[in-house]
Amino acid sequence: MTANAELAVDNKPSDNCLKQELNLTTPSLELKNVDEAPRTNSQRELTVSNWWSQQCPEFERQAVRRYRQHNLICRIPGKSEQTLVVGAHYDKVSEGYGVADNWSGIVMLDYLSRYFATTEPDLTIEFVAFAAEEDGLFGSKAYVDQNTKPITAMINLDTIGLGSLVVDGGSDSVLMCQAECIAEQLGYPITVQTWREVSSDWERFAKKGIPAIGIHSVTKRTVRRIHHRRDKAGNVDLDRLHEALKLAKNLIDQNVH
Repeated sequence: MTANAELAVDNKPSDNCLKQELNLTTPSLELKNVDEAPRTNSQRELTVSNWWSQQCPEFERQAVRRYRQHNLICRIPGKSEQTLVVGAHYDKVSEGYGVADNWSGIVMLDYLSRYFATTEPDLTIEFVAFAAEEDGLFGSKAYVDQNTKPITAMINLDTIGLGSLVVDGGSDSVLMCQAECIAEQLGYPITVQTWREVSSDWERFAKKGIPAIGIHSVTKRTVRRIHHRRDKAGNVDLDRLHEALKLAKNLIDQNVH
C-alpha cells in the first residue's frame, strides 16, 4: 500500500443491503503465522506458490511485464464462469519486514482460498496474490489487462490488523454497504475513509468499470507503522486480523451465492 497522504473523508455506515443472513461461524482452519513473513519478494512468491500449487483446484503463475515476480492465481471453479476476484499483494518495500503490509493480506487470502475450496460456490472465485503493487500497482494492471473472463466484483485485502477495519471511500457503493452491514452485525468497528494519495490494487479493477472494494486498517495514526522498520513481527493485532477474516468470508459469501 502506498501511504503518504492525509485523511480526506470519514463516513458513517450505510443502510442494510445484504443479500442473505450471515454465517457468524469461522471455519476451524489454521491461519498461518503472519509474523513469519519472508524477507524478500522472491521468497514471498515462492512461499505462496508452494502453498497454492499443493492445495488449489487450479493454480496459475501469471507474468508481469518487466518484473521477475509473477501474479499467483488460485482458482476455485464455480457453477458459472462469472468470477469474483479476491486479491492481496505479496510484495514489500525495502524498509522493514512487510508483516502488516502486506503479509497480513496474504495469510488471509490463503485461509480463505482453503476454506472456499471445500465449498461449491455458484460463481468461480479467483484468489490472486499480486506482485509489484508497491512499485505502482503493476501486478493488478497485468491481471486486468490480460483478463478475458466476466468479473462480477473484486475484494482487496491490504494491510490488515493495525487497528479497526477501514473501507476505502472510493469503493463500489454496494460492496461498501455490504461490508458495513456485515461489520455492524458482527459487532466490529468499521470506518469509511477517502485518502488523496493512498492506492492499492482494487483501483485497477475500478478503472475498468468492475465493482471493487478496498479493505485495510491504515489511518492517520497507524500509517507510521508501515513502509518502515516498525513493520515487523508483532505489528499485527491478531484479534483485528480475525475480525477482518470473518468479515471477508461473509462478504465473499454474499457475492458468490
